[in-house]
Amino acid sequence: MSRKKIVAGNWKMNMTIDESNDLINELKEVSENNVEIKIAPSFTNLYNAISLLTNSGIEVIAQNVHSEKRGAYTGEISTEMLKSIGVNTVIVGHSERRKYFNETDTILSKKVKAAVENSLNVIFCIGEELSERESGNHFEIIKNQLTNTLIDLNDIEIKNIGSISLENEKYIFTPSQNSIFLKSSYGLNSIDSNQIKRSTNSISNSYLKYAAILIVFLSLAGIFTKSYFDSVNEFNEASYAQANLEIEKKIQKATFNINSSLPTVKLPIKKQYGDFHIIAGSFMLEENSLKMIAALKNKGFIEARKVGVNKFGLLQVAYNSYDTVEEARAALAEIRLSQDINAWLLIKN
Repeated sequence: MSRKKIVAGNWKMNMTIDESNDLINELKEVSENNVEIKIAPSFTNLYNAISLLTNSGIEVIAQNVHSEKRGAYTGEISTEMLKSIGVNTVIVGHSERRKYFNETDTILSKKVKAAVENSLNVIFCIGEELSERESGNHFEIIKNQLTNTLIDLNDIEIKNIGSISLENEKYIFTPSQNSIFLKSSYGLNSIDSNQIKRSTNSISNSYLKYAAILIVFLSLAGIFTKSYFDSVNEFNEASYAQANLEIEKKIQKATFNINSSLPTVKLPIKKQYGDFHIIAGSFMLEENSLKMIAALKNKGFIEARKVGVNKFGLLQVAYNSYDTVEEARAALAEIRLSQDINAWLLIKN
């Protein structure tokens, strides 16, 4: 049986409690059985989000965690705190934590160890920067991130289950004395792996053995594929066909006879809006889309409007529409800088 795909939304440092509630109420209307849906609100919204999404099938996860259980670590949050409100999964190693908060592989290794030992699932983020990919060094970067963070965990204690340790190039699992199973059930006092040969040139199978013990999810976001654009084009074509059919019906009802011929008059008609739209958001409810349009107009975006419905049935609201892609890209850059980093460009006739 194939594992379900994961769709995880990291809200980062966004959303007040009221804004969080509005978005969560819209998400509760989404029904999708083929994927696992997870959201990572800010810490101030975690408990409320969990309460609102009970029995919804949407998991609320944390954006970060500290490696220590308690102590004088102002502004941090522990595994114990997260578990006390019902959080079971945490994101570790996000690129922004690495870049802006100087989280090294050593720090991240301690965080992963703390999370696993306290029975938290981990979404561990890896990846390279554009400059590293362009230099052709990205595989080495990713290998080092895995080697220095995950594979370097030599001793892990999993509460009420047992411990995993690395001794003489072997991973050894020792069940806890308070566990609900007997060591003799395995035919051994402890269970160990075959000898592991490490290599600095390639990622060995030992990584996979350890990954089977850790519960690590790799989250991917922002992937636009050809199939998505194909589905958008199919939706557009179907909409155009329906619109043309309705126009023909209206024309037939309005047809009448003129005895004398009149000269043909051709008037140039300019499209009211361009084909390039800067999207501010997508909404399930008409009421919420109208609120967004009103808010944008109050900010000075007087051309803000709805630009149709996407394939998920959500109403799309645009800051403005432009005739050329150059104009749209320039406007998008300014809007991302001054308004919303998550604004995006929709090309739609």
